[in-house]
Amino acid sequence: RYKVLGESTGCAGDGLGGTLASEVYAFLDYSALGCWAHVNGSSALSSLEGSDDLLSEDAASREYPIVLCASVAARQALPGFAIQAGGECWGNGGMMSSYE
Repeated sequence: RYKVLGESTGCAGDGLGGTLASEVYAFLDYSALGCWAHVNGSSALSSLEGSDDLLSEDAASREYPIVLCASVAARQALPGFAIQAGGECWGNGGMMSSYE
C-alpha cells in the first residue's frame, strides 16, 4: 500500500512525519524507510494511540516519540511502526507486506 500511495515530501526531516505523511521504520535495523504518503481511511496503517500506557500523553508534546512508538510496536509484536504529524504512533501487523 505504501508504494501505491507513493513517497511524500510532507515529512519535516526530523523523523516525526508530517500532516498526512508518515516516517516509516522497520525493526530489522531500526532504520527509517523514508517518508510515505498517508491517506485518511487507508488500511496501510492503524493508529496505535491509546493502545498502550506509553502513548497516554498528547502526541504533539510527548518526549521521545520514536522510542515510545518503537516500544509499543515491539510489545504488540508488530514488524515496524510509523510516526506521523510530529509524534503520532501508527502501525499494524501487515504493514511491511503493504510497504512492498
